[in-house]
Amino acid sequence: MAEETGDYQRHDGRELELLLSGAKPLAAFVFYEGADELACLARQDFASAVADGLILRFEHQTELDDLTVQHLLFTTPSESWRAPAYMHLIKFMYERDWCDHLEWLQGSLLGYSDQENSLHIRKKNDLRKAAKSNH
Repeated sequence: MAEETGDYQRHDGRELELLLSGAKPLAAFVFYEGADELACLARQDFASAVADGLILRFEHQTELDDLTVQHLLFTTPSESWRAPAYMHLIKFMYERDWCDHLEWLQGSLLGYSDQENSLHIRKKNDLRKAAKSNH
């Protein structure tokens, strides 16, 4: 079961189901080269949906501190523009500082609503503040 986070349910582990139902426009996965891809995809069978033309697969590799980071993105055909937009955002993340505005954009590209993005960012900032106060 997907983890419930406040007023919304995270997409983790349900990406394929949500893509195929039209409820999610983009699914993104990141892992180090050599990792078990199927495990990184939470054992979801994206390959069959790609082979049937129901979704599209995009791949990108980034070199980071002597490691190869693999990004796998899946979109519905009508939302394919999201994959290059997401990768531009990720490239920006590797080269510059991340902020709440970029977090919001990432969530929007992944299909989270404005309300879900606001809640996520608020909780993330609350956790950051609590961690700082404990040090």
